[in-house]
Amino acid sequence: ELRLPKEEREAAALRRNPISATPASVDKGGELFVIYCTPCHGARGKGDGPVSTKFVPPADLTNADLQKGRTDGYWQSYLSVGGAVMPSYGESLSAEERWDVVNYLRTLAAK
Repeated sequence: ELRLPKEEREAAALRRNPISATPASVDKGGELFVIYCTPCHGARGKGDGPVSTKFVPPADLTNADLQKGRTDGYWQSYLSVGGAVMPSYGESLSAEERWDVVNYLRTLAAK
């Protein structure tokens, strides 16, 4: 899979999600979210995980405006190569798993 560097996030944001947001994909993404994302983002994605007080506050992934402003390709890029403070999970998660996490992230704003 092509992984664009952080500097090319805008180009990465244009990519479409090749994994349908089926219940199985969302469930798998939720399981991976618990493992990789809850330490910073918290169990509900609000940015209140147990290590969140040690760093720059993580994004509240339940924020509907934030969700509207970010494409699936953008989120997948962030998972792949990391961000300003967020680590890269490109080596820990397969491309399909990262898209599954994106599909799960999309459910957080509705909760």
